[in-house]
Amino acid sequence: MNSGEHGIDYSLETQIIRSGYDRKTCWVQTRCGVIPGGPAVITTQKLRITGSDVFSGIHDLRSVDFGRTWSEPTLQPALARRANADGT
Repeated sequence: MNSGEHGIDYSLETQIIRSGYDRKTCWVQTRCGVIPGGPAVITTQKLRITGSDVFSGIHDLRSVDFGRTWSEPTLQPALARRANADGT
């Protein structure tokens, strides 16, 4: 146990919540936060590692049990890749 800045006892542990590497993509720019009164949320996106940097849209994973278990990555449609009018 550690004693935090405000005297609150806590412990930390490393947990791998997703694994697997297909030599084509990897998960990057991962961020985690806790919604007060709600779930813990991780946002991340896939990077295509062949050629130029090509990023997918933003996915999220959620945990309602303080990080013991996590949902599958879910693409957030409002933050997905989309084509411009000229096709790019």
